[in-house]
Amino acid sequence: MAILIETDLILSLISPEDKRHNVILRLIDKLSGKAKISPYSFMELNLLIESGEVIVHLFQNFTSLKQPLKI
Repeated sequence: MAILIETDLILSLISPEDKRHNVILRLIDKLSGKAKISPYSFMELNLLIESGEVIVHLFQNFTSLKQPLKI
């Protein structure tokens, strides 16, 4: 059974200061290979960034991954 990852989980995952960040990291590790991300979640994340609701301070965090995330 696949698990659908929504935008709020992505926001917690990319925000180390989020109170749920560590819980989401552990969850993603457990779901490796079983989770799916809706393309709408990426669209929503992009809209949040474009609108200024989400501000990306450390862009290198997105581009410096040594290996892709296995979700």
